[in-house]
Amino acid sequence: MDRVQLFRNIVIIVSVTCIFTSQIIVLPILVFLFLFLLKVGNRELKIDRFDILFYIFIFFALISSLLAKNPSISLSAFFVIVIYYVVFAVSKNLNLAEEDEKLVIHAVLAITFIMTFFAVVQYIFPKLDFVLKVGDLKIINIPSSKSFSAYSSGLRPPSLTPNPVIFSTVVLYSIPLVIFYLIREKRKLLFLAAILAYILIGFLSGSRSMVIMFPVAIFFVFLIEKRFYQFFLVLVVITVFYYMAIYLIDDTLLRRSLDIFNRKDFASFNVRIDGYKKALEYLKDNWVFGIGIMNFSHLSQNFGNYIHNIYLSILVEMGVFSFMIFFSLLGFIVFELVKRLITNKSGNKVDIVVLSTVVTSFLFFIHNVFDNTIYVVSIGMIMWFLWGYSLRKVSS
Repeated sequence: MDRVQLFRNIVIIVSVTCIFTSQIIVLPILVFLFLFLLKVGNRELKIDRFDILFYIFIFFALISSLLAKNPSISLSAFFVIVIYYVVFAVSKNLNLAEEDEKLVIHAVLAITFIMTFFAVVQYIFPKLDFVLKVGDLKIINIPSSKSFSAYSSGLRPPSLTPNPVIFSTVVLYSIPLVIFYLIREKRKLLFLAAILAYILIGFLSGSRSMVIMFPVAIFFVFLIEKRFYQFFLVLVVITVFYYMAIYLIDDTLLRRSLDIFNRKDFASFNVRIDGYKKALEYLKDNWVFGIGIMNFSHLSQNFGNYIHNIYLSILVEMGVFSFMIFFSLLGFIVFELVKRLITNKSGNKVDIVVLSTVVTSFLFFIHNVFDNTIYVVSIGMIMWFLWGYSLRKVSS
């Protein structure tokens, strides 16, 4: 291995680690910014209809930010949208060798196992934390799982991430890519280890979304790969494990689920419903350009940090024009990918990156009916990388 390839490998591993743990996220951002400027300087960026839609979305997002109730908050969040475009544009024009793609998947799988291990450690030692600061700036922030005890939520280990929601969501959105790869490569032991890790993450994080969406994710994967017997076998394993874990170890996950129907989970159910009502009140007088990105938490501090619905969030905070453009962009991307899958007549198996991106997109659309993960930089970077790089794959 020459020095150039070694450097590429280090950059890939470090970037994947930072993004999945949401720690020192500035490093992968700088990598994408460098690649973006390099491609712009070499005139290697190809502008197509997706870029144009993104430019229009950025334009309306900027207007929304300038007219926001608190422009400083919105302009800070607007910068994140610009970062997303940089990631999308670079990924759409990125040439990765097959070895590089495999390295990315291996890095994702490795960091998943590592985060699972640390989640187990934090479950056993709930007061364990680690913070690396320079002055008041937190470079690395791994809070104790005790920090996330809220009403009936109980222990929710954040593992290596600053937040348990990030922990479960980054893993959830990577499941299709990893499972497709392990099935295609016939790595049975790693496949079983990955399934066990995903089950543990759902249980340890207390994430109802992870518990519900994980079987949905593998259902789509096994449906496409026509492995129905294996799917039902894995589903039985998942069910048995959760039953044993809930009744023999910790019933937190069960209580959190039941509290939704009993309307006792203030930290989840009430915040969502009351937040939706408050958001609709703001929409009546701010439907054109919205109240400003991330301004909901500024104006309504008693309703959570954000609107737990990406569709309503973008509509209320950015206005109807941004809403239409944003979801038109995502719709066109997914439509293009699905169209290429349907019209594939080569007889060869479709690329796993494209397949997994389609599955992950549907997970994203369903999951965000009850959440808004696009505001988390690491999660947003994962999605825009997948969308951009998949378009690169189907156009080559």
